[in-house]
Amino acid sequence: MKKLLLGVIAFALIITSCNKYEDDFKDLNAKIDALKAQVAGVAALQTGLIAAQAQLTALSAAVAALPNPTASIATLGTNLAALSTKVTTVQTALDKLAVDVAAGKVTSDAAAVKVAQLQTALIAAQADITDILANTSMYVGNVSITSDAEVTFWTPKIAQLAMINGNLTVTTAGISVSKIAAMNVILPNITAVIGNVTITAAASKAIDLSELTTVVGDFYATGGNLIPQSTMDISSLASVTGNLTLSFDGPYASTALTTVGGNLALTNYTTTGTTITGTTSVNFPLVAVTGAFSPASLPLATTVNVAGNMTTFDAAKATTVTLRGNYTAGLVFNAPLATSVSIGAATAAGAITINAAVATSVSLPNLTTAGAGNAIGITTSAVTAVALPLLATSGDITINMGANNGSVDLSLFASNVAVTVTGPQTLSLPSYVAGTGLLTSTTAKTVTLAKHSGAPAPALAAVETLTMGALNTAAFNISAYTTLKVASITGKSGTTSGATGTAAVAGVTSSTNATVTSLTLAGPMVTAVVDDQTKLTTLATSGIINSLTVNSCDLLTGVSFAHTHFVGGTLGTGSVLVVTNNPKLAALTTSTNYMKTLTVTGNVLLTTMNFSSYVDILYPGSSVGITISGNKTSGVYTAPVVQTPTTPWVEAVVKSNDFLTLKAYVAKMTVIAAALTQTLSLSFDDDSSVTGTQTLASLMLVGTLYNAVTCPTIIDATGGINTPAEMALVVAN
Repeated sequence: MKKLLLGVIAFALIITSCNKYEDDFKDLNAKIDALKAQVAGVAALQTGLIAAQAQLTALSAAVAALPNPTASIATLGTNLAALSTKVTTVQTALDKLAVDVAAGKVTSDAAAVKVAQLQTALIAAQADITDILANTSMYVGNVSITSDAEVTFWTPKIAQLAMINGNLTVTTAGISVSKIAAMNVILPNITAVIGNVTITAAASKAIDLSELTTVVGDFYATGGNLIPQSTMDISSLASVTGNLTLSFDGPYASTALTTVGGNLALTNYTTTGTTITGTTSVNFPLVAVTGAFSPASLPLATTVNVAGNMTTFDAAKATTVTLRGNYTAGLVFNAPLATSVSIGAATAAGAITINAAVATSVSLPNLTTAGAGNAIGITTSAVTAVALPLLATSGDITINMGANNGSVDLSLFASNVAVTVTGPQTLSLPSYVAGTGLLTSTTAKTVTLAKHSGAPAPALAAVETLTMGALNTAAFNISAYTTLKVASITGKSGTTSGATGTAAVAGVTSSTNATVTSLTLAGPMVTAVVDDQTKLTTLATSGIINSLTVNSCDLLTGVSFAHTHFVGGTLGTGSVLVVTNNPKLAALTTSTNYMKTLTVTGNVLLTTMNFSSYVDILYPGSSVGITISGNKTSGVYTAPVVQTPTTPWVEAVVKSNDFLTLKAYVAKMTVIAAALTQTLSLSFDDDSSVTGTQTLASLMLVGTLYNAVTCPTIIDATGGINTPAEMALVVAN
């Protein structure tokens, strides 16, 4: 305004400065009078612009605040935005005009014309605002219906009340019974309130807000003792952006309510009168509550379905409890009679403790984390299913389900914390890694641990079937489980050729065990020792197992070897296989290569051996040892024929299909014998071509009787095959 006024005055002075003062005095006065009128027009225009823009801003904000706008409300918002743009355009043009006038670019007459044009545009915009409000049934201002007079006042204004841009107050105590019907003609027209709603109900005076869907603000409704929530019909209320507070007797319920942006607070009543019996149930099955829920105790409610943040919750008589929401300070939950408990929190910053003594199911279907160091404790004595399917991290977990055969779903749980589960006979923790956390179960008979490292070893007092999929410790002894019958142990995956250090240090020991009947081992493992298993009947291997020992397994009749060994790196030192003193083992086929040690002795029923898996020999500087004896393999030994004057000497022949599978391998070792330390000791246990049982070792001792002239044999005096040259004598049987 100041710029515009100064500009117009400057313009007038410039015009008059070229004329004589006396001659133009009257003309100057006339221009000043015109200037005053022009300035007054600019001031009026600016005031109108400010008012229009403020009105549009308030209306647009009110419409935008509605969470679920109808099509007509959305159209209203679009129209208001378009009008706001028009008003902004007028304001921009006026600002530019002031600048141009101050700079002398526009004459006073032209400025006056422009101001008039802008004033016309503003009047049109204001008319559009009035027209929109008249056709969209929005009332701007507070609405109070608390007396007969106010009912009479608002009755003819029903058409304006579909949306109230202000507060709504309804109190029925001061309204006569004869006017309640008229009040309930007004109220069902209200669909949205952009402000706070305060309802005070009274006995025998129903309040019909059945069309109200949205409150952009707080909603407070009270009836008090012996007045039920049904006195007030809010059956369509879907969204309250602020706090929702209800104070009624009897059950609380709303199947339409989906959103409470603040706190949800209910007054708990314990009335035992003849009409109302207290807060018997709470049912808000769809609501999501951003803030907290109260009260913390509902002693008479038999069913509870609600959301909201809380730290404690007690439902002494509830048989079904469903809670939703996050618990920023944890939760202590007590429902001694509940058969079904569902807590829908996605996160909990504190510990969660659930005491539900007779619950048949406890579910936290959405919980992903209980916060670092925050524990979860669930106690129930019934046959129970406990489900935490999305939980990944928390503090220690304790689940006590008594002595029942229930189930526990912790399929994503991976935290390195202690887990104690009592009750279920089947326990699967497919993501649990452990490390320092101890897994304890005194009841689980079937345990599956797909990623458990094995350290510390789980405390499983009743386990019969154990599956471990990621062993990463060198000293895991399954013999500690005195009830174990079937075990499947796999080393931690990810170990590749050339692995070094502890990345692949996994080892299994099963020693002096009287219960295991079936054992499956899969690498990567550095060592596996299966020793003195009195009931073991089947043994299978796969993956990488560098060193495997199978000793004194009284009932082991067959083995299925499919494992390989480490190649390269500090772990790739060659494969070790020791199979000894297994009295019922009948057949053996190896699966490893790069032999470092092969020992097969004392297996008194072992009739068939196949060592053809050995193809590649170790490089110079290594040592290799082969010992085979004391089994039940057979062959034919043909002694050397002494030279006579008429017949040449003939070298000995060893016929053995078993040893033949090793012949090519030993021949390769001979090529670098000078740098490869070898120890050979092979003997089959019965020469099938002669009477009685005679071992190859005893038969080959006769080689000492021959001399270099009549029989220059390569057989030495030690008995059996113990040199590569003697191995070369082996042929098929």
